[in-house]
Amino acid sequence: MADPEATAAVLISSLAYHPLLNILIGHTPGGLEADRFLDAWVEHAVRSLEAGSAR
Repeated sequence: MADPEATAAVLISSLAYHPLLNILIGHTPGGLEADRFLDAWVEHAVRSLEAGSAR
C-alpha cells in the first residue's frame, strides 16, 4: 500500500461522516440508509486494501 496510514484515516473518517451529517443536517449524503452506505464502504475498503497489498 502506498500510504496505509492515509488510507486508514480516509476509511475511518468516512465512517464518522455518514452518521454525523445525519445528526447535524437531518440527512445523509445521497440520502443513503446506513446498510447501503456500509455495504459500499466495505467494498471500497476491501478493494483499496487489495490494491495496496498487490504493490
